[in-house]
Amino acid sequence: MLTGGHVLETGLPDGRYVAPTVVADVPHDHPLAREEQFVPFLTLHPVADLAEGIARSNDSEYGLCAGLFSTDDGEIARWLDEVESGMCYVNRAKSATTGALVGAQPFGGWKVSGTTGTFAGGYDYLRQFTREQSRTVVGRAFPETDR
Repeated sequence: MLTGGHVLETGLPDGRYVAPTVVADVPHDHPLAREEQFVPFLTLHPVADLAEGIARSNDSEYGLCAGLFSTDDGEIARWLDEVESGMCYVNRAKSATTGALVGAQPFGGWKVSGTTGTFAGGYDYLRQFTREQSRTVVGRAFPETDR
């Protein structure tokens, strides 16, 4: 463990809280590295190159957020084309791989991290709260009896 790791309890409402935690000794196949935690918990996994990084990122049933730091335009383009994630960030220093930019981006993931291709807050999101119906009335059913 590089930092953090302790449970926070004082002055918080009921729930589970952990201090921001960074670890470097968790294997790639460990549940802490493979499951969505929804706490400030980060596992570090060195990779040899971009291809291995993309392969490891995509080797998951989840795909909510992903982030990359790079100055190489070709590398950035390849990563954006190949990474399997709903929200992708390049060179975002603050919250590099978490959440959408409120008011600017829809929120949603791919694979098990998302239930539809329509993300919350996006233009198509409103359609989830509507009921579409097509109505057609062509004249009267029995015009000769309508006297």
